[in-house]
Amino acid sequence: MKRVADIDDIIFFLFACWLIVDSINGYMLRNNMFSISQFYKSLVTLIVVIRCYNSRDVMMPLFLILVYLTFYSSFLGLIGEDISDSVIFLSKFLTSFLFFFYFLYIKKVDYSFYINNVMLVIKMNFIVFSFNILVGLFGWGYHSYGGEGGFGSHGFLYSINELSGVIGATFPWVFYYCKTKLSLSKYLMCAFCLFFLSFSMSTKSGIATTIVSFLLITYFYGNKREKMIVVLVTLFSLLGIAIYINSILQSDTAIMQRFVYFLEKDGLEVALTSGRLQYWQLEQKELYESGLFPLLFGLGGGRTVEMDPFDALLNCGILGLLFVIFLYAILLVAPFLRKYKTLRYNKVVFSSNLLLIIVSVGGGHILFSSTAGMLIAISNSLLFGSNIGLKQKYMLLSIFRNKIYSYNRK
Repeated sequence: MKRVADIDDIIFFLFACWLIVDSINGYMLRNNMFSISQFYKSLVTLIVVIRCYNSRDVMMPLFLILVYLTFYSSFLGLIGEDISDSVIFLSKFLTSFLFFFYFLYIKKVDYSFYINNVMLVIKMNFIVFSFNILVGLFGWGYHSYGGEGGFGSHGFLYSINELSGVIGATFPWVFYYCKTKLSLSKYLMCAFCLFFLSFSMSTKSGIATTIVSFLLITYFYGNKREKMIVVLVTLFSLLGIAIYINSILQSDTAIMQRFVYFLEKDGLEVALTSGRLQYWQLEQKELYESGLFPLLFGLGGGRTVEMDPFDALLNCGILGLLFVIFLYAILLVAPFLRKYKTLRYNKVVFSSNLLLIIVSVGGGHILFSSTAGMLIAISNSLLFGSNIGLKQKYMLLSIFRNKIYSYNRK
């Protein structure tokens, strides 16, 4: 079936405006106005479902999602937990899952349309993200730490915790584009600009994700000389991080006060995770004492300790945790399976997934992120599914070889 051009154009336009809407939403929430983000993303989900109503590739995952949500809601009702907060929390992941299958469907039906629009969505959201970080340097937007008079900037984007997911899903593609399209000097200039953005945001996970993204893409797609640059940049990055940490230690900022509080109260491991292990210790007691079925299927309630595997365990039980572990394994292993390892983008997708999983385990807000989820789905769709463009290329080569062989026989 041919794609319905008008509907698909509208859907990808809405995806391209994803962070624009989040920026407007952040401004409205900061000024005690109503939220538009949930309505917008629900509308996009509805349009995707309408678009794919006769596609088994999308309807089957949607059916399974609805069956699970029905069972999950019924179970939470039986144990007396809040259903609405639980479903809203879980839907952040499930809608991204649905978007992933939509992207695969469009990739299968019209590869040319898919690849052009997917890259446009990544570029547009990267530009909006960069704009939000930069406006903070001029006094607009909001600080990452400390409120008024604090430091770091994330512009008008509301949830700073989810922005590391945006970096993990977009920066490897920006690095890849610059590495394969530009000269080495221009590539390093672009890398400097991305470092500047992440240091301007001033979150630990954002800075680390940017640096490691640069190192991985340069290593995978660079020559020997460029790989030496990776080693040098790594050393200078470690030096820069040491200087940055030292400046924080010498200051009296909110982030330093928070670090010292957790260090003195609970030790180094809790301080390094910003108290997340402490939150988990408080929540796990209720989970382990709740009985067999809540342990298997979760407590719900949208509970979070800001570490995705533990969030999955709390909300969806052991079955949810096993699914997350299985998903992590698929995302890391698939790029190097025989089916995918020769594809053009496999190492970019691997780099992105590796970074996202590290942040997911250490800082959360990746799997259950409405801001980054769509971009993560797009990034992975570039690896999985039917690569029509590549098949056409190999088909043409095969035809060409056959013609030469026939000519030689004559």
